[in-house]
Amino acid sequence: MDEQNRPVYCQQCGSIAQAGDRFCGVCGEEISSNAQDAAPTQEIPTQVPPPPVVPPRRANRTLLIGIAAGALVVLLLAGAGALALTGLNPLAGMLGDAGGDDPSAGAPQTTQTPSKTATTSDDQPGTSSDSKENGEGDVVDEKSGDPPSGTASRPAPGYNLVQTPDGSLSVEVPPSWGVETGEDSEKQAGSNTWSYYAGEYLTSSISTAPNLDAWYSTGTSGAYIVASKALAQYTDDDLIHSLLYANKDQNCTKGPYEDYDRSSYSGKIQTWYDCGADNATTYTIAASPEGRECVVVLDARISEESDRKAVEHLIDTFDVDCIRFTSGPLPSPSASASSSASAAPGAADLSNDTVDDSESKALASVEQYYKYVEQGDYFSTYYMLSDSDRAYYTLDEWVTANENLDSQSADYVVTDIVEVKAEDVAPNSTYVVAVTVYLPQGAVDYRETNFVYDSGFWAHRLMMPERAIFDAALE
Repeated sequence: MDEQNRPVYCQQCGSIAQAGDRFCGVCGEEISSNAQDAAPTQEIPTQVPPPPVVPPRRANRTLLIGIAAGALVVLLLAGAGALALTGLNPLAGMLGDAGGDDPSAGAPQTTQTPSKTATTSDDQPGTSSDSKENGEGDVVDEKSGDPPSGTASRPAPGYNLVQTPDGSLSVEVPPSWGVETGEDSEKQAGSNTWSYYAGEYLTSSISTAPNLDAWYSTGTSGAYIVASKALAQYTDDDLIHSLLYANKDQNCTKGPYEDYDRSSYSGKIQTWYDCGADNATTYTIAASPEGRECVVVLDARISEESDRKAVEHLIDTFDVDCIRFTSGPLPSPSASASSSASAAPGAADLSNDTVDDSESKALASVEQYYKYVEQGDYFSTYYMLSDSDRAYYTLDEWVTANENLDSQSADYVVTDIVEVKAEDVAPNSTYVVAVTVYLPQGAVDYRETNFVYDSGFWAHRLMMPERAIFDAALE
């Protein structure tokens, strides 16, 4: 290289400057005139810059974020699965016990309780003083917050809740049906009511029908329901086929006799066909809750096919609370003398009778009395006894004595009836009745007894030999 083209070097920083430059273009130092002589004689190595940093592509960054998010989701799912497998459901405290291995565990559970009723208001049966509404119309226990045992929150759509005054008996009925409960249903507790056979005035009584006037007279669809502790001493068969319904087979064709099983109730149901002039279908049911502390007796009638659904719904929804029963004494016969048939079956009013009239009515009562004896209906015979005899025997004693004697196994034939005429006896008020009793195995017994006009109806007054027979049966 010739001297003229040799590079000029800055004596300060060693940078190469152009020939003729007065100052260094790097550090600004003045280039001396002898810069070439001062320049390094060895060749300065060429400086190689580091490779440029290539920024990551945006697509790669998005991919990394997606992978990280996916990993997070997997971790969350794994954690939730572990909780489910170990039963640590965070909702368990709100939803309640899911119940073991039930695959539906953890889901809200809905329990349908037997439907109970109230009067046609929102009152619920079977609730006590510890119960109140929870603000949503449902009856709950104030202490636990749960519905009272045996109650339902609402009736089925299209039905009203109906309950007896004491809250012990309830059922769901169509809102268009008439309803009578308690005393209104039992009336005077005559022989066509269950109070008569229970020996006490039943408050747990409901009568309901589309037309109550027709129900009590010509007959229509409807139902008569009672609940009683006293009636629980009888078998379901007795309650369905004897006592109040002893003559039902004379007016109906007997259908299936089957078990009645519904929720916590068990009993029997008898189906009857072609009942009455309207050829109605009737269901007679005797059922009790577990333990048979009390019993429900129901007679439901379908006169019109359009009422079938309502009657079947009624059969499926009656409910009873045995603890809440109340009852009272039966009305005294003297209190209902104007309605003597309510005081005793077969009884007859003596008002304004002639001698012939009084004798015929007394005889009618005599024949009715012994008809009940042959049917084993000792309830009815007890309430046809005179006041003095009913004071002498309790209902239980009378029934027990007749059962021990097996009174219904004999045949009774009235052979004579004679009026007693004496100074101390009111005219047309007392008759001596001769009865021939055909006992089993061919034995025959001849008896005399009295029928007297007592407290508004013709009653059976036992003579001393008869009392001796019944007294001996109780020993």
